[in-house]
Amino acid sequence: MLIKLDCVDLERPNSMVQYEFCTKTHQVMLNGVRQSFEECKKDPRLSYHEPVMAFASKDKTFRDANIQGYSLQPEITPYSQENPLIGKSRTISKLSIQLGLACNYQCKYCLQAQNRADAIKVPSREEIDAFLLKFREAGIHLDPNAMVDLWGGEPLVYWKALKSLVPQLRAMFGEKIRLSLFTNGVLLTDEITDFLIKYHVQVHISHDGPGFALRDKTNPLFDKETKEKWLNLHEKSRLAGVPMSFFAVLHQGNCDLFELRGYFDKYFSPHVHLDFGGAASETENLHEESIIDEEQANVLRWSMLRAVVTEPGKWPGLERRVFNLMGRLVHQIPPGGIRYHCNAVDESVLCVDIQGNILSCQNRSASTHKIGSLTEYGAIKNPFFTHWKLRPDCADCLVLGACKGGCPDISDQAMARCCVNDWAFHYGVFTVAWFLLTGTIIQRIDPLPKFLLRRQKVVPIHKENEKGE
Repeated sequence: MLIKLDCVDLERPNSMVQYEFCTKTHQVMLNGVRQSFEECKKDPRLSYHEPVMAFASKDKTFRDANIQGYSLQPEITPYSQENPLIGKSRTISKLSIQLGLACNYQCKYCLQAQNRADAIKVPSREEIDAFLLKFREAGIHLDPNAMVDLWGGEPLVYWKALKSLVPQLRAMFGEKIRLSLFTNGVLLTDEITDFLIKYHVQVHISHDGPGFALRDKTNPLFDKETKEKWLNLHEKSRLAGVPMSFFAVLHQGNCDLFELRGYFDKYFSPHVHLDFGGAASETENLHEESIIDEEQANVLRWSMLRAVVTEPGKWPGLERRVFNLMGRLVHQIPPGGIRYHCNAVDESVLCVDIQGNILSCQNRSASTHKIGSLTEYGAIKNPFFTHWKLRPDCADCLVLGACKGGCPDISDQAMARCCVNDWAFHYGVFTVAWFLLTGTIIQRIDPLPKFLLRRQKVVPIHKENEKGE
């Protein structure tokens, strides 16, 4: 499909420039002339970020294209229930360990919320030992620079299990692997902080800044005791070389990136790291208050543009996504070779629970999304993922090169609802990449994606002040 982009040239702000973008080839045309972007290939940020894949946009096909000098990749055969993904590598680059799905929060956009009934009890020392024995007997090895993520639910609900598991992980895999833990931080104590620092576990506290109301009624940043514990973690983790960060999910209540960062500067510390994993979308029942309306989508897009253009190097997570997309556009790599958005598809990425069940995703329960086990590692089969080529709207979407098809683990019905948020986020990424390539700012596109035309009414979200009101 050819999409027309009406753009403003900043050197001639009173005139409109119209480009054409081919969604099938990723070629850009201006007045019938194919654009090459040769000058952009010299941008040092482009060469730096192309091989550096963001957590949410790691793409084996694109990585391979970099290595092979951007030679064109073959079309990907779509995976689906009828054509399931088969097997996993025994050399793992990323291991996600699900401790259980129990949580002390009920975030309105959380995919796990529908599986809370399957939350397991806290594993015993014997169960931890049995899990690690199964892991070794399966013949699995970690890449020397592998990542190991500890997940809940809320992982600190499983504190007793962590005390047994984490030291053994360090003993098994050494100091080079990166251990991390995602938590809402409410159950953090000074004892837990000292333990995590001792074993060099990097902590990411989930908090949506001014949009926190979608997580819980009581904001822990406004609780003096909790905030003091977080500040203690912040200082000790910084000194230990594993600095904590805040990790936000973007939604209707926090689309202004500068307001989001300013929130943590004001209410916590101007030196804390902030990252975000995209917009709320990876859920079967996206809550109405999470859906980003047109006004807030524009706020997000403009704040992304301002962030990358005026503060280079200060927004690394966003820059990785922008320059990853720029690499595709500069080298005109057709999207047909895009294999996935979520790296759980990758053969070297493994999600497993303490019982030794292998899961399609760390956010899923073994009762519904088990794809194998450590004891039968050679029999892994994942019928739960759907490739973007089998979705109704992806192939003709302007931002496919950035979005990469969204979550493969949700239904078409859920995807249609979530696409509004995925579009808001990735259209922002596309706008920044486009400006860096052409020097123009997109004002209108034609045609709009079909899912935007089906947009449902959005409920505005209440933003908290420092009193939690």
